[in-house]
Amino acid sequence: MTATAASSSGTAFVVNEATQLVTRTAAQVLADIGAAPATGGAYLPLAGGTMTGNLKLNDNIELRIGSSNDLKIVHESNNNSYIQNITGDLYIRNFADNKDIVFQSDNGSGSATTYFMLDGERSDASNVYTVFPDNSIAAFGNSANLKIYYSSSKAYLDTTLNVDLVIPNAEVGIGTTSPAVKLDVSDEVSGSGFTNGVVRFENSIEDSTGGAGVLNIQNNYQGGFGTLIKFWFEESSVATINFNSSTNAVVYNTTSDYRLKEDLKSFNGLEIVDQIKTYNYKWKKADARGYGALAHELQEVFPDAVTGEKDGEDMQGVDYSTLVPVLIKSIQELKAEIELLKQK
Repeated sequence: MTATAASSSGTAFVVNEATQLVTRTAAQVLADIGAAPATGGAYLPLAGGTMTGNLKLNDNIELRIGSSNDLKIVHESNNNSYIQNITGDLYIRNFADNKDIVFQSDNGSGSATTYFMLDGERSDASNVYTVFPDNSIAAFGNSANLKIYYSSSKAYLDTTLNVDLVIPNAEVGIGTTSPAVKLDVSDEVSGSGFTNGVVRFENSIEDSTGGAGVLNIQNNYQGGFGTLIKFWFEESSVATINFNSSTNAVVYNTTSDYRLKEDLKSFNGLEIVDQIKTYNYKWKKADARGYGALAHELQEVFPDAVTGEKDGEDMQGVDYSTLVPVLIKSIQELKAEIELLKQK
């Protein structure tokens, strides 16, 4: 037996009382849920097809995808939205050629800005790019203790005050892609001024008490002479600063190997010493006096002891240790003269 009834929208449908089955047309179903029939308006297709209107879910109503509800999308009444993946990995894919995946959020002014993006245009089979725009900061730690960013044509690796930056078990290269030691710095620079060179160390403190260190070097070698600093030229050692672990003495060495020398000649030490002018002088910037020569005057007599040029950009310097062989020769000559006088 069948009977005719009406839905809440007034649409008629047929009920089979024997089987309790309801027979309804697609148009009746659509009308019953408040959607327009296929002839016009927005509605959700029953199977396949194209949805022509918005799908609206109220707060706390989940959109569940997968036979076991594996993926859920929900907006909760606390105004937070969630994408929840229950099983397997979660992939966000963009197969469009040379296109990006862009992550945007509010920038504090009520409008959205790009925080970072997966750059499909720059990337290739060998390298993929995650791009942070200018002034976009990658911050690490609950208090943003480590920041990495690019701003005003400069790149920054920024740590907050009193936070250590540790690079464990790594060889760091600056200017080289093949570091050979723990810190390997390489560059091609000219000039000898304060802003030249490959590495510069500066202690900017201006206190007048307590001392102020710039560079500390420690070597715990226990077998006699150990090296603190070794100087090189064209992959050959030219000088070293060593220490003797037995006496705690520091030794300054300049290369003097016989294999580097030829055409050995004698010289007159007293003749050279006699030409060197020495003074007791006062320093212009300090209330202190000293003993020594004027660099440009010594350069005329013994140029090997002097660096720089008179009135040049850099101040001239003197290495008095290079005069030691001359002084030794002078003493030998004086000793010979004394021996002759003793024989008379």
